[in-house]
Amino acid sequence: DPNKLQVMASFYTMYDFAQKIGGEHVQVTCMVPSGTEPHDWEPSTKDITRMEQSDVFIYNGAGMEHWVSDVLAGLSNKKLISVEASQGVSLLRSAEEEDGHDHETAHADEDGHDHADEEDAAVSNAAAHEDDAADHTVVAAPDGHDAHEHGEYDPHVWLDPMNAKQEMQNICEAFSKADPEHRADYQANYEKWAKQLDELDKTYQTTLENLSERNIVVAHEAYGYLCRRYNLTQVSIEGM
Repeated sequence: DPNKLQVMASFYTMYDFAQKIGGEHVQVTCMVPSGTEPHDWEPSTKDITRMEQSDVFIYNGAGMEHWVSDVLAGLSNKKLISVEASQGVSLLRSAEEEDGHDHETAHADEDGHDHADEEDAAVSNAAAHEDDAADHTVVAAPDGHDAHEHGEYDPHVWLDPMNAKQEMQNICEAFSKADPEHRADYQANYEKWAKQLDELDKTYQTTLENLSERNIVVAHEAYGYLCRRYNLTQVSIEGM
């Protein structure tokens, strides 16, 4: 539809968030097919061709889509706005990277203490995106992280409702930049879903606060952000 913003979303969660924020003004294509494992998927030539014809590309980042940097570097669509939805989220290191140490985040603690590796990540991020920025507009939070460090961080950020809200905000900003005429609608949609996420967060808090057992059994190690927020410990059947 030539009257709608053409959006490519890497996998279903990004597709869902894009639909919620864009509403009637966007036409969203989910790149990873239903039932396909997004961690291992790679785009086909057809997918890349559709990206060349799109206005906005949305991906989660934090190492979820290992193919992003190479694909973006090879595109000739200079007007494509790409947004790493997880920008601004305090990332958890994957269990494989912790090596037995109790280091949860790669960014500043909530009390304001900065880790040395935060500065390293910022420098790495700037260098990694330098070439892309010359050809593509990247919408991201200023305290962004490096999406190209495969496996270093847990990419399942959206399972914390507050992180999901951050991702929707980044998507809202991207749509507003690509389509300023409908900025008010994108903002209204964001505020609607942000309110629901706040309510979901309160439900989690009140439901889980009095549990005597804080361990939860999960299919694979994807619930680190949810556990961090609600003081739970995941016991996974499979790894990350």
